[in-house]
Amino acid sequence: YASKIKGFAPLAVPTNPWPVYLPGEMTLIKAEAYARASTPDLVNALIELNKIQTKAPASDPYGVGANLTAYAPLTQAQILDQIYKQRGIELYMSGLKIEDMRRGCRPNSERKRNLLPYPFLERDNNTNTPADPAF
Repeated sequence: YASKIKGFAPLAVPTNPWPVYLPGEMTLIKAEAYARASTPDLVNALIELNKIQTKAPASDPYGVGANLTAYAPLTQAQILDQIYKQRGIELYMSGLKIEDMRRGCRPNSERKRNLLPYPFLERDNNTNTPADPAF
């Protein structure tokens, strides 16, 4: 699988810099902050979300972009769902998916893995070890 997942083009050479964050992540954080404010600002949340939805890959330093049509007005729940979806796409393989699911109150049924299997040594020596998840 590793040969099929190329990652960022700058990472093809080991001495090239590694991105600490993707610029789209900051835009999605702003959109979520607007949507989750004590008085939600759905207009600005939608503006920030549409920046990601309409971004062309050529305008992103790492070539990440959807280049799709902008969203029409959405409810707060719809905006938060789309932010979650766009974070999954924009930040693919960044390790933030579980945290996004927790923060977004996503149902556990969406998770592919909730717990990792425990080693036999741990299971044999600790009766409080939970059962391995059923995969």
